Amino acid sequence: RVVGLHTPQAHPDAAPLLQDAREDGYDFVTTSLPHSPEPRTDVTTLVGRWWRTSVVGIVQDWEPQRLQRQLEWAIHMGIPAVVIPAIPGPEHLVEYARTVNSLALEAQANNVQLWVRVALTETALAEYDCFHRLCDGLGNIGILLGMEPMTTLQSAAASVASQIILLHKTIGANLKAISFPTTVFLTNKRGYPTLAKSHQVLFTEVLKRIGRTIRVLVEGPSVHEVAGAMGATKCLP
Repeated sequence: RVVGLHTPQAHPDAAPLLQDAREDGYDFVTTSLPHSPEPRTDVTTLVGRWWRTSVVGIVQDWEPQRLQRQLEWAIHMGIPAVVIPAIPGPEHLVEYARTVNSLALEAQANNVQLWVRVALTETALAEYDCFHRLCDGLGNIGILLGMEPMTTLQSAAASVASQIILLHKTIGANLKAISFPTTVFLTNKRGYPTLAKSHQVLFTEVLKRIGRTIRVLVEGPSVHEVAGAMGATKCLP
């Protein structure tokens, strides 16, 4: 499963979200993981194989007890990967690493990957490197790389060159997935979403180095609507 969709949800229910996403050509969706025993309808409406292949969990808070309950639920449901929050700055790095490390071994034993949100900056990569070493370099902990818009046209070429260097470091640090917010997509002449040339260069570099083992996550509400051949409206990034 290569390309997934993460959209805001008022009430977590992966079943209708997955159905709509697959109709739009996505392979998997995300869902917020529960931290309380409140029942969810998708537990019974979505069969096990979809949880094991087409759902990725999302964690918004790294509070230890809450994170533990959420990861235990993901393991119980057979979810293959969970997105955990970005490292909350150097002042909390050791505490966060201790929390994640205490849970990552159980996740690894149950084939659950933990994707840490990391920006493509020197600071973020340095913090992740320290964090990963504090987590004993566990192989199921990897990077979900967040791609952001280039700042100015004048600096685009220099930015791409410097970001390719950072990208190679990211790949060597166990890059698992790339996130593209819907706001980075441009609109081509036919009205379809497309990536800027700079992002295309970076993404092509990843594909050259990693291939189709990389996972791509499109995040945010749809900002493109394209009428299909039968007049139906198709929501795109």
